[in-house]
Amino acid sequence: MSNTFAKDFFLATKTCEGFFSVFEHLYYPKEGWFCYILKGGPGTGKSTLMKKIAEKAEKLHIETELIHCSSDPKSLDAVIFPELKVCVADGTAPHVIEPKYPGVSEKIINLGEFWNEKKLRKNSETLIRLFEENEHFHKKASVYLKALGGIKKSQNQILEKATEPKKLKEFIDKLSKTVFENVKYSKSPNEKLRFADAITPDGRTIFENSANYNAKNTYIIEDKHEIISNQILQGIRREAIKKGMNITSFLAPLFPENQLRAVYLPEISTMFIAKNPKTESDLFKNLKNIKKINTTKFFNTEILKSHRNLLTLYEKVSDELLKKATQNLSSALKNHDKIEEMYISAMDYKKINKTADKLISAILPKN
Repeated sequence: MSNTFAKDFFLATKTCEGFFSVFEHLYYPKEGWFCYILKGGPGTGKSTLMKKIAEKAEKLHIETELIHCSSDPKSLDAVIFPELKVCVADGTAPHVIEPKYPGVSEKIINLGEFWNEKKLRKNSETLIRLFEENEHFHKKASVYLKALGGIKKSQNQILEKATEPKKLKEFIDKLSKTVFENVKYSKSPNEKLRFADAITPDGRTIFENSANYNAKNTYIIEDKHEIISNQILQGIRREAIKKGMNITSFLAPLFPENQLRAVYLPEISTMFIAKNPKTESDLFKNLKNIKKINTTKFFNTEILKSHRNLLTLYEKVSDELLKKATQNLSSALKNHDKIEEMYISAMDYKKINKTADKLISAILPKN
């Protein structure tokens, strides 16, 4: 979508340690948010309905976050309207959403009401086979990603050994002092989690507008190995949380539980983002007031040289394992498309469009 008022993110992805979701950061009931939870199988119009609402929001110049599906980035998992404190989300597996406060903070919209069960049952044998094949491809992708995780951990052990911790700590302390010089302790911290990139059928997919907040200050941390950059980002994140700031933390897709891709601090309009040759894209083209941090100075070059051949092998094997994983995700997507076609033929889209219109009236302002 070409919505100038929208940003594109993921909230879930396959990782080296299994499927990982941060859907708990979709909305915040205790802060007055409301979520419309869509239920229904593939091809029941969930993504189409959300895109229709987002397109209407664009015409009204309403800020929108488009949350894409990592299994099929063309499809949406959710749309979020931060100004309105409202979201609409796909509440089906693998990121199942159930109401926490039914009727108070959530409402379920069952699109399964609009399918023709007789048509689906006629194709039951084919559908069951396709669902099972789809699961098989996802399991194979997970096996390759788990193997990739093992390689990456071995690689990281060498890189951590080659890191000069004292020099790095001194740099992080100095950087933090510069960044947070005029920031005082305030309220309880508010951290929002997002993915700018994810493991998809096309490999590592990055959305170019996810980091473009028109920040007054942008720090690009150039790091081929994503080791030093993570330590810098974690240091900035800890200090921001300590000072009670608002923060958006972007998780890295391979190891989201302990690795960051970027950190945005809206209160001081500052973005920190890691860059390596494999994630270079248009992500960086619109960033302003850039300050570059070269991480090579924090490595012991002699240790790196002594492990050069092994590190090169690790990189080669990692690339091949990621390729195999994404090939299986691509096969799963082709299967999923066949499943969707069969559901689409059994859906009453006139009723779905009426549901979309009702949601638009309920969510978006009239003028």
